Amino acid sequence: LQINGTTWATNGGDGGSTGAQDGVVGSNTVGETVGTPGTSLSDFTVVIGGECAADGTITLAAGDDKTCTITNTRKLPTLTSIDPAFAVVGGPAFSMTLSGTNFGEDSTVQFNGSDLTTHYTSPETTHLTADIPASDLTEVGHFPVTVNNSLSTSGSSNSQTVTVYYKFLGLFEPDA
Repeated sequence: LQINGTTWATNGGDGGSTGAQDGVVGSNTVGETVGTPGTSLSDFTVVIGGECAADGTITLAAGDDKTCTITNTRKLPTLTSIDPAFAVVGGPAFSMTLSGTNFGEDSTVQFNGSDLTTHYTSPETTHLTADIPASDLTEVGHFPVTVNNSLSTSGSSNSQTVTVYYKFLGLFEPDA
């Protein structure tokens, strides 16, 4: 929380409160700071409300007791590519690289609806890696891969598809 450019509190938490802070008589501006390492305000949709104007301004008279609210919602992740996008039935576990936008420490990759062990490297918000266990490679098919940010109330990313196939070993005879 910032008031007139001075930081008063950071990382108020989900539904947290910074408590009462004093402004000055006259015009004041409230704003937001980054509270969680590895995040940027550009990763969030910030909505200022309560008795503050949407731009964060509020005018106080002597003795006023007013409340402003700041709501941060992580932007919905967007998944642009996965690598690899193919796997073999019965194949070994592997690490998948995911590219997109709005990834964070709260991002979880899902394979066919199940959460995977996900690795995030701060401050990179465009790449994740996820561990695909061999136990997920037991049948042929096309399986959706999505990213979910726990701080996003909007849901999951668009999906990309992993194709799991049988490995075909053909016998070829050389020309005589």
